[in-house]
Formats: sequence, structure tokens, C-alpha cells
Amino acid sequence: AGRPQLSRTGPLQDAIRAAAKLCCVAEPPAPHWVPDSVCELCSECGTPFDEVLRRRHHCRACGRVLCHPCSARSVALPGWGIEAAVRACDRCHALETLQLPMLLGGDLWSVAGGWTRAKRRLVCLDADQSALSLLPWDDEVGAGACDKARRIELARLRSVEARPPAVLALSCESETVLLEPTGAQAGIRRVAAWSAALSSLLSVYALRREHE
Repeated sequence: AGRPQLSRTGPLQDAIRAAAKLCCVAEPPAPHWVPDSVCELCSECGTPFDEVLRRRHHCRACGRVLCHPCSARSVALPGWGIEAAVRACDRCHALETLQLPMLLGGDLWSVAGGWTRAKRRLVCLDADQSALSLLPWDDEVGAGACDKARRIELARLRSVEARPPAVLALSCESETVLLEPTGAQAGIRRVAAWSAALSSLLSVYALRREHE
């Protein structure tokens, strides 16, 4: 006689499912979470979900439904009002730990266009992560007064593009702001890094708006 096969609908499997539900206290879904009912596959790796072995989890940042291996990281989300470390997908973890610090710290850019006499600006993401501030810059005194800054609301930012040879194009509703890197870190890599970081942040905003 061969090894007995366990039925997926038998008493043993029912007991396993019940125990799994007891061990995992359900967290109330946030408004931006993708509903479980619309996802049969992990949004990252495409693996089918299973009630026992591959359960559904949500990234607290973007709200996507993922399997545990694709959402095993944890990180605080201060921009979303979450100070404690919570579950996050790899992409949102990289955004929070690598890309956002760069955007929040800011960098010097040369601004093309006639909307300001100050060509050099300190460009940085606001603390609440809702807009980019372009502060006038002077090598002797540093950033100028905040009331002279220009702000680009992320809600108005339609796309971010790295243009050759080394230009960061911020396309808003009615205009495109062109930034060229200045200083020791000038070049294609810096434009690519900022383009990727801003695109990731806009992607999270879009995902959250889709289900809120």
C-alpha cells in the first residue's frame, strides 16, 4: 500500500485552516489596500495564493496583495503617518530606505526657464512628501527664504523623465520643469537616481488613489 494521500477538504486540512486563522489575528484593511477578492496571484511574483501555505498579505505602503516572501520586509512609513515598522514589499522598502532619504535631503540643480532669476536651486522633497520645493541657492548663505521657493505638488506631477544627455524633466499639468545637475555629483547617474525615486513615489501615490 502506498502512502495515504491527504485530502485538501478533509478534517485535517479543515483543522489546519482553523488553526492558521486563530494564529493570525486579522488587521482591519486600510482604505488603500487592494481587496483580497480581486487577487488570486501575488502581485509581485505571480504565485497562486493558498489558504494555508501561501496566504495573502498587504504592503502597508502601496496596498498591493502579495505572498509572504514578496512582503517579508518591514519599515516605518512616517510619510503615511506610521512610525512603527510595518510590512512592506521590496519596492516600497527600497523607496523608504534608499530613495526617499535622497529626495528629502535634496540636491543642487540648475533650473532652465524664465520663471526665476535664481538658476541654481536646492531641490528637495517636503517632509510631508506632498511636494518638491525648489529653494533659491547661494554658495555663501545656502538656501534662500522659503517664501521665495517654488513648490511642485506631487498631485500635479504627471511624469518624470530622464532626458539625454543629463536632464531631469518634471512634467506637470501645464508645464515641464527642466533640471540639470550641478556640483561634484553632476551627471547621468544622478538624473537616473532622481528619476527612478520620483517615479517610484508617484507609482505608490497612484496605487493608493486607485483603491482609496
